[in-house]
Amino acid sequence: MNCIRHFMLIAGGFTSMLLVSCSGPGGDQQPNPAGPPPVATPASFTVDILNTATGFVMETGVVGSVNLGAYESAIRIVVNAPGDVSQLQFNLSDNSGSHCPDISQNDATVPYEFTVNTPADGGTCVYVLRGSQSNSASAIEETLSITYANNDGSGGPGGGSGSAPRYDFTFGTNGTSPYQIGAVTTRDAHGNRIYCVISHFSYDDPVVFPGEPGRAHLHMFWGNTATDADTTSENILTTGSGSCEGGLDYRVGAWIPAVFNAQDEVVVPEEVFIYYKTFGGPGMRYDLVQPIPQGLGMLASADTLNFSDSLISSGFGDHNGQNALSFNVTFPSCVATENGRRDGQPILDFRDMPGDAANQVNSHVSYPADGNDVDCPLSHPYRFPTPQFIMFFDADDTGNAPYLSSDAQAGAAPLSTLHGDYMFGAHPDVNDDILQCVREARSCGFAGGRGQLPDRFFGPAGQVYLNSVTFADGVDRTPFGDALQPVLPQTMAVASAVHHHHASASGSLSSEPLVSEYEEGADIFTLMGNQWVGSVFDGASLHNVSNEDLFMELKLPHDRLEDIGSVEILFNGAAIAVDNNAPFRSYGDVGIEDRTGLVFHHGVNTLRVRFYEQHNLGGSFLDEWTMNLTVH
Repeated sequence: MNCIRHFMLIAGGFTSMLLVSCSGPGGDQQPNPAGPPPVATPASFTVDILNTATGFVMETGVVGSVNLGAYESAIRIVVNAPGDVSQLQFNLSDNSGSHCPDISQNDATVPYEFTVNTPADGGTCVYVLRGSQSNSASAIEETLSITYANNDGSGGPGGGSGSAPRYDFTFGTNGTSPYQIGAVTTRDAHGNRIYCVISHFSYDDPVVFPGEPGRAHLHMFWGNTATDADTTSENILTTGSGSCEGGLDYRVGAWIPAVFNAQDEVVVPEEVFIYYKTFGGPGMRYDLVQPIPQGLGMLASADTLNFSDSLISSGFGDHNGQNALSFNVTFPSCVATENGRRDGQPILDFRDMPGDAANQVNSHVSYPADGNDVDCPLSHPYRFPTPQFIMFFDADDTGNAPYLSSDAQAGAAPLSTLHGDYMFGAHPDVNDDILQCVREARSCGFAGGRGQLPDRFFGPAGQVYLNSVTFADGVDRTPFGDALQPVLPQTMAVASAVHHHHASASGSLSSEPLVSEYEEGADIFTLMGNQWVGSVFDGASLHNVSNEDLFMELKLPHDRLEDIGSVEILFNGAAIAVDNNAPFRSYGDVGIEDRTGLVFHHGVNTLRVRFYEQHNLGGSFLDEWTMNLTVH
């Protein structure tokens, strides 16, 4: 279904409207470099629904009814009406219940726009669209039914709707481009370079939190435009458009934490590409490197076997004559197999690993190390071409104090939690070509260069890129303003310690202020030390954890503080602290001031928290929480 997609820009106290052609699911976007396409005349009313906070489209081309899984307290309705309609009324139907806020608005200016207050507790509201036709006494009348999911935080930000907020930057392409095999070169110069443009932002992470929309911190995605919490090894290559060179032939899911500047604005990068190169030691058998496993999902993070700090880096420097913030994120390239052999079936997900490893994120992959003929450890014998994310941000937009959404979630130093997520999906011929180039030390890439498949450069605001490394004139590198948060409020406190990525080891609690913020609804612990460990929840699996200088902070929900007079902390069966002062932050065996570290042993460690009505454990016993943490 073709449609006209609206994008509302709000800045400096004025609002403007841009139009860009779009399509329904599976349709091609047709670029129009000469300017916005003409407004098509619909046969009847169609509706676009916009997020009032960002101006971005939530639903487009709606006819009759729609389900909204995540929404603000008010949404913007833009109605596309037949060309002979000169005025439009938008009213709440008498058939709607009392839970629906009343609305009765008229608009005589195209495009017809209305601000609709949403019901606090969800439910279905029915609206009447009545268009007056010029030179006629007749009118066109239709209804629009919007079902609002209950925004109570259950089941994700959509209130169990199975969706989470998503913010499109470009639409991607449904075209393809052939892969080209280059000439043989030196091992140092070889590689497969695939340029991409940013697709969207959302709070999903199908590798760490599959099927749990909104659970993660804000991520920036590229490659497969449909990547969300429901993306799997099975559907990565059959759903979505492509925002990388190669289009539908290269629908890799790729994402990193969103980058924020000091003004709390999300910054989009100038340039992004994925690099596949492979290097080994003197005895490396490049002819034994194998194809990238289709559907492989993994992280580039410090919590990976054989990780070293040089594999993930960030910094400021010159890029094409411009001061830029650069990221270099290198992924593991060795994977475990079902039979333990180098030529065995690769294990695509850590949850499919045997024993305790099934509870440890990224346990199925490893960085190269001494072992077999392809420089992989014997526990992870299958070697594939090494993926690498390389990207550059304009330093004028990031400023000199940028931070990541994952930094904000963990309370960590800026840029210290840089990491990447990756799920592979490419046409088998492209996969074979990437492998050939690695085996034979060739430089390869998709035909057409950085400007190929130009329809992937179009987004809600029109044409975003002129080619893969150049923004069109006037494109805002911070298009969301400060409307996006690093983490959704209802999931701010939920973060797995096994997804804490690349972390700085330079900080120390002795020189840093204690964490003073605690989130509403949070009943978690925070473990900190000379190396950041992260926020954890019951059942978390920790590894590479120091057995000293670890501290625990108890964070309580606001609505519990009034009832609690003291808490008792027990660790592995022994009482270690009593705290009489909200927000009840207890460290070590003698409290906050001495900061004596907790000693974790390998295996399961149990933390128990007991709540009492009065100081010094007096009055009534109120409740008890238990948390089990497994250390590997």
